[in-house]
Amino acid sequence: MVKISSAAAGAVVFAAAASAATINTPASITQCQPAALSWQGATGTVRLSILPGGEVSAAPIENLPDQTGASGSYVWTVNVAAGTNITITINDGSGMPNYASPLVVLPSSDSSCLNGGSSSSAAAGGAATSSAASSSAAASSSSARSSSSAAASSMSSAASSTSASATASRSATTSGSAPAQTSSRAPNGAAAFSPSTAGLTVLGLAGALLPFL
Repeated sequence: MVKISSAAAGAVVFAAAASAATINTPASITQCQPAALSWQGATGTVRLSILPGGEVSAAPIENLPDQTGASGSYVWTVNVAAGTNITITINDGSGMPNYASPLVVLPSSDSSCLNGGSSSSAAAGGAATSSAASSSAAASSSSARSSSSAAASSMSSAASSTSASATASRSATTSGSAPAQTSSRAPNGAAAFSPSTAGLTVLGLAGALLPFL
């Protein structure tokens, strides 16, 4: 049986700790603002992940793109909502993860990097389009009403012109028929007072008076 002394066990633990990559984070991070993450002592592919604060065995909130190099840095746009407690972890080719101290995401007025912010922007764009489409439809309807009003005015003017023409025609007909009636009465009057008619009347009276003479 092989016995491992306490000193040897401590040396193994120290060697393991020394071989794990380390990660450095800013003192604070802010929602939708850039945060520079740096590492040292890595081997192979470097994997950076965002975990729920202090929960090293939980599923990552976010996995950042893979990196390479024994040391380096990556600028992360903090796409995690303000108030979230997170822990940033590093894992490399050694298979031994390491963790930074937990951080709480600070608030900011910028929410464009969050899923909710993107959805809100898309909804606002759809409303604007709908509004523009509604305005266009209203303008078309107004133009159609104006065209209808203009057509109605034209029809009214045409009707007025037709009525005026009919009135003038009736006046002309009345004026033309009046002399005809006068001329037709004139021969009757002439016939009533003609000399021949007067002579016959006198002869008739004379014949009536002869038996009494």
